[in-house]
Amino acid sequence: MDTGKAKRHLSRGLRLRCPECGLGRLYRSPFRMKAQCEYCDLVYEREQGYFIGAIYLNVIGTESLLLGTLLIYGL
Repeated sequence: MDTGKAKRHLSRGLRLRCPECGLGRLYRSPFRMKAQCEYCDLVYEREQGYFIGAIYLNVIGTESLLLGTLLIYGL
């Protein structure tokens, strides 16, 4: 990824605009996200199973921290 494209995506993200075209807004209200962009019809919904990897990493990290704490203070 070149720096120009990275800056463009970062700018769109900070302004809460469509990542594809940069014209459409992501949110309808502070807590309601739109289903798709009104300009380029990009669908914003996440795919099924999107958070599974993050959950696994969180569990592994938490268990490792707890095991390390137990080994340090438990012995």
